[in-house]
Amino acid sequence: MDIFRRLAPEIRKSITFENGREFAKHKRVKEACKVSTWFCDAYASW
Repeated sequence: MDIFRRLAPEIRKSITFENGREFAKHKRVKEACKVSTWFCDAYASW
């Protein structure tokens, strides 16, 4: 999470995750960095 906090707040608005298990605790990132979080549509790879 430290890497996200280093970014200036005006460019740190949202994070898009893949649907893997490694992002199971995405709420921690959302709350700690105060950003919106989104997940990719598994069937829309474009």
